[in-house]
Amino acid sequence: MGYNKTLIMLPGPTNVADEVLEAMKESVINHRGEDFHKLYNEIQDLLKYVYQTENFIATLSSSGTGGVEFAVTNFIRKNDKVITYTAGEFSERMYEKIKSVGAEVIRIKKDLGDTMSFDDFMNVLDDNRDATCLAIVFNETSTGTSVWDLEKILKVAKEKGMLTIVDSVSALGGVDLPTDRLGIDVHITGSQKCLACPPGLAFVSVSKEAIKKNEGISNYGYFDLKSYLKFHEKKETPYTPALPLFFALRASLRKIKEEGLDNVFQRHKRCSDMLYSFAAKEKLEIFPKEYARSLTVVAMKTPQDKKASDIVNIMRREHNIEIAKGFGELNEKVIRVGCMGIINEKIVEKTTQALKITMEKIKSIPS
Repeated sequence: MGYNKTLIMLPGPTNVADEVLEAMKESVINHRGEDFHKLYNEIQDLLKYVYQTENFIATLSSSGTGGVEFAVTNFIRKNDKVITYTAGEFSERMYEKIKSVGAEVIRIKKDLGDTMSFDDFMNVLDDNRDATCLAIVFNETSTGTSVWDLEKILKVAKEKGMLTIVDSVSALGGVDLPTDRLGIDVHITGSQKCLACPPGLAFVSVSKEAIKKNEGISNYGYFDLKSYLKFHEKKETPYTPALPLFFALRASLRKIKEEGLDNVFQRHKRCSDMLYSFAAKEKLEIFPKEYARSLTVVAMKTPQDKKASDIVNIMRREHNIEIAKGFGELNEKVIRVGCMGIINEKIVEKTTQALKITMEKIKSIPS
């Protein structure tokens, strides 16, 4: 990581390999020409490998939130009844976006640090058997939690004929989430997390069932699925793509395929285990409930009467390592450490050594 003066241990963006950054220096090409068609085809194939899907994947020049807007506006109608849950910033955003299109939203509201369970879903489903859609944020980046009952929940949802939407912006490529086997109709992720690419791209895989539902939905904006499908036939995007990021994406996806998905998942798990073991050894309390803990975002409570911002500032100023504070009401109560992308044991060890020194120093700072 010769380009990076600072080690990025944020919940996103993440560290980017030198060869991926180097790829952005490639010459600009005609995004309606044969060279781009080849690039587009290869990216589609590589994304399908990471998504574990045969579905079409829309590549958007946007943030991950753009991917959520694409999913909601293309596949949810006013007369839909949608089951979702909230337990943090990004699940709240999805809930608000679904409300904005006029759908009836059945919300499972969980405390911060908790997550949606299979029992939560079944209890709500019993009273809402006419629900048409299930929308889940698998990995809640703001609190470091994951919906580990996802497979069981999706199985029932598909049996009931529901359209399934999953936001795995901070998990896909680091956690095994096989799109087709799980029955995910609309699956969202972003470039800057586990894919270890610079920020600025979002991706949404779309099943045949979702495409069929979209036939009855009018969306003439930037995120219109029909436009993306039309231009997909020509191996293009409907609007000018962020070309340097496409080159970087191809390089980062090639690295993932070369390593092999199973090896990538195991590496993420080993590094996550190291961070949680460190926290236990140093008596740093993990914020989420144990059954809800994320593999890719490790959220720890700050020591009593200490500010997250002081810890973050010391890590940056004295160790050249970026970690994150909490979100919203957790702003000064939690620190979040990203564990995704090109993460490895050496990087985790460097981070935990610095964090240990920082925690000792923080004790001397007046409350």
